[in-house]
Amino acid sequence: MRFSTATTITALVAIGSASASVLPRVLDNYDLAQPVAFEEREVPVLQCDENPIYIGQLRMFSNTGREVTAAFEGIRNEDGYQQLDVQKAGQPSRFENFAFTPCTSSFMGYQPEANKAAEVTYGRLQPAHLVGKRCVSADKLAHKDGRLIAAKCEPSDDSGQLLQFWSLTKQPAAEADKFMYYINFLGQPAGDSQDFPGSYTLSPVTIGANKLVRLQHSKEEGARSAYFLKLA
Repeated sequence: MRFSTATTITALVAIGSASASVLPRVLDNYDLAQPVAFEEREVPVLQCDENPIYIGQLRMFSNTGREVTAAFEGIRNEDGYQQLDVQKAGQPSRFENFAFTPCTSSFMGYQPEANKAAEVTYGRLQPAHLVGKRCVSADKLAHKDGRLIAAKCEPSDDSGQLLQFWSLTKQPAAEADKFMYYINFLGQPAGDSQDFPGSYTLSPVTIGANKLVRLQHSKEEGARSAYFLKLA
């Protein structure tokens, strides 16, 4: 049903004379000065233990048995972050202690696991002298040529944990009462391969006289890495 312009205007005037609230009200200076209410969302805080459960030298080893130390030695990217290296200026990286601190993340959704073969814990990997201040983080996700950097630890339990959430797997060593501590970057929430498909592998990459640790994303779920990290 259509109305002519004249009919519409006449109707509005008639209604307006009965009730002025039908017509839009122009905001005056008083209205404009009032604070606008926004809905505030509380972001949960990542829950971490007060102290690390293990501190040791960070090492990178291959599936052929070759092993080198890894450290932050001042090799920075274009954003100023130190990058994890295994060789600086042609020399093997120095020894540097790293700490693993257990954390509980609702966003990431991982829970500690234990059986006779291994114990798996989830949380932060940090330079031991910067616990709570700097975390070993990916500089980018789902990239074929990423790096591991020393970034500020993200306190919020949200998507920021994708960049810096790790697992620590404790397994018995060949010697009695000795253990191996393997470190693995996760990069995806537990059981969410649909929204975060693929997996991550490690390898050294040569940049000039330096060798950095490359974090490479593979579209293949459960891709096998030729290199691994451990705390010794």
